[in-house]
Amino acid sequence: MRPLSLPALLAALLLLVTAPASALIIDSFDDGAFVSADSGTPTDSTTTGAGSFLGTNREVEATWGSGPNGVDADIDPGGGSLLSISFGPDTSGDVSVLWQNIGGVDLTLGATLNAIALEILFDDLPASISIIVTDGNSNAGSSTTVTPGGIFVPTQTALLFSSFSGSVDFTDIESIQLIVDPFFPATDLQIGIIESAFVVPEPTTAVLLGLGLTGLAMQRGRSRAA
Repeated sequence: MRPLSLPALLAALLLLVTAPASALIIDSFDDGAFVSADSGTPTDSTTTGAGSFLGTNREVEATWGSGPNGVDADIDPGGGSLLSISFGPDTSGDVSVLWQNIGGVDLTLGATLNAIALEILFDDLPASISIIVTDGNSNAGSSTTVTPGGIFVPTQTALLFSSFSGSVDFTDIESIQLIVDPFFPATDLQIGIIESAFVVPEPTTAVLLGLGLTGLAMQRGRSRAA
């Protein structure tokens, strides 16, 4: 069998790093829930039984830190299939969503997925988003990203499994927690979906791969000429 030519090999490798993979939905935010915390009720939480999310229950909690207004978290407002988080003017706090009793799910989906991804529909100001995972052996790991703010069209943000602290077995996950902590009061943020996904490598990865293969081919050509 004839070996692949350099262009064919490069095309095959590029297809490998850019081919889409399936996703494993953690929550599509179709099952409604609402919590609101303020100075009178510093913490408000509610638990939803099994629904369109991983695990046997999902707990949503809003925590008020300071300020004259409230911290709200609304899932599926008006049938919108999203998580809407709102921090009132001059008000601080955080919002947590915890998926429990997941039952040892394989977030890698047979080593085809490499990250936990969120679809951010709207984000007016920067916020910290942390995800904490726990496996069947009670090993916990966490990873944090910061949204830039100024998001007005659906945008994906992802936390690679390799970025999580600890020694978590992503093939045996028991719980997942999402924590949103704003940097500024009056932050509004909407998340459309959270899922385990395959994140395509940065374009520079493919470019460097192509340059490397080209250089290798050139070197082989010079060797034959000599």
